[in-house]
Amino acid sequence: MTSNETESKKSRFFGLGRTLNALGAIKNAPYRYGLMKGKQLSSSCKAGIYDSNAKTWAIRFDVAHKGAKYPHININHKLTGVRDPHVKIPGAVVKSGEVLSTVSQGIGTTAFFAAICNDTYSIFKSWQNDHNESNSFIPGKNVARTGTEVGLRWTGGILGSMLGGKVLGTAGTIIGFPFGPVGVMVGSAGFTLIGAVGGGFYGVIKGENIAKSIFNK
Repeated sequence: MTSNETESKKSRFFGLGRTLNALGAIKNAPYRYGLMKGKQLSSSCKAGIYDSNAKTWAIRFDVAHKGAKYPHININHKLTGVRDPHVKIPGAVVKSGEVLSTVSQGIGTTAFFAAICNDTYSIFKSWQNDHNESNSFIPGKNVARTGTEVGLRWTGGILGSMLGGKVLGTAGTIIGFPFGPVGVMVGSAGFTLIGAVGGGFYGVIKGENIAKSIFNK
């Protein structure tokens, strides 16, 4: 294998590691709004957004049921003070929300455990390199470097996800303000989720770069 092929393979490996770390961090970072899951869903509610501060649903995507004979969006009037408008939507939108909710749960859980396995393998390979260089079983500089990178990737991912969700959540609140309480909640919830994802990926990359700068001095 040529040096270029080796570098390309290493780049793909670390790219996968960063992605797994980011997805795992996003899943475990605490922020106000998140996708509804498990017992939060029901036979009529197929997807939605949960408000962890209020400990109740904020927005729901429902199929047709008694009282609303068409697929629709519910907005929790207890959080907005405004009567739930029961916004009519195509059934395909509810189905897409259901698929997204199911897939995101599966990806988040899988990515979290895959990230741990990937990081464990990276540290083990670093220990092997230390052993080959020093003929000692005591972890050396390679383990220290990889361990620091792993730790800062997770730290950066979780902090980035939290901060991204907070900052864009606030921006969403401001954007939605002219549209009243409903606009505020929808804007805040939507932008929180976007910020959490973007911040998680940015934080992982930033954390890894900080670790590299420490050991490259």
